[in-house]
Amino acid sequence: VIVKPGKVTVALMAVGLFTCFGYTVVAQQPTPTQPSVEPTPIQPGVQPTPMQPGVQPTPIQPGVQPTPIQPGVQPTPMQPGVEPTPIQPGVEPTPIQPGVQPTPMQPGVQPTPMQPGVQPTPMQQNPNRVSSADRRFMIKAAQAGIAEVTLGQLAADRAVSTDVKNYGQQMVAQHTQANNQLIQIAAQKGVTLPTTTDAQHKAVRAKLGQIPGRRFDRTYIANMVKDHAKVLALFQREAAQGQDEEVKAFAAKVAPTIQEHLNMARQLASS
Repeated sequence: VIVKPGKVTVALMAVGLFTCFGYTVVAQQPTPTQPSVEPTPIQPGVQPTPMQPGVQPTPIQPGVQPTPIQPGVQPTPMQPGVEPTPIQPGVEPTPIQPGVQPTPMQPGVQPTPMQPGVQPTPMQQNPNRVSSADRRFMIKAAQAGIAEVTLGQLAADRAVSTDVKNYGQQMVAQHTQANNQLIQIAAQKGVTLPTTTDAQHKAVRAKLGQIPGRRFDRTYIANMVKDHAKVLALFQREAAQGQDEEVKAFAAKVAPTIQEHLNMARQLASS
């Protein structure tokens, strides 16, 4: 095609050359335009991850959506030379509970692998541990035994009647023996026994200390009848319904002695 505007002659050739005023110019082909691609938007205040020298980025797989980054959550940094655990096909990862920090792995320590079909060893229970009912019996029996020894000592010192004095001395000896047996069993079972009696028996002890003469004898024996009736029922119930064999055997062994004390107190009260 020859165009002659005035004195300038331009010749456009098929190979892309044209001459203008004696100069030869090579026509450059324009860079082809890519289809419209939207760049990834940069989030305000977020610094892009720097590229490490010699490290190739992970290629994006077709049809796979990347895991979204949660606001305020920092990704776990990769340790140099440590390969991440591969995801097994068909295995769902354990979800992370909100607010729960995972146990950190100690460097150089490998977790114990779980053997297929092997159940973990169950926690062994303490064979000497007693039930709450047996524990309550032991505590009540200890408090009652201490009370009988304390009141028996008072009767041996202050009673007017020789029979009442002898009864008080017998209470001290036999209940001290039973108390010592209970202390040994409690030590084996891990039960802490009281070292003093309860508030009710302390009040009885204070009241008896202010009563003189034969009135003391009558009041003391009346309390022995009432106390031994309650304690006998306590020991008989434990002997029949207790769960620990040693505690049950102790209650069954001491119950006849308590019955004997009750019979003696009733006889003294009627004389």
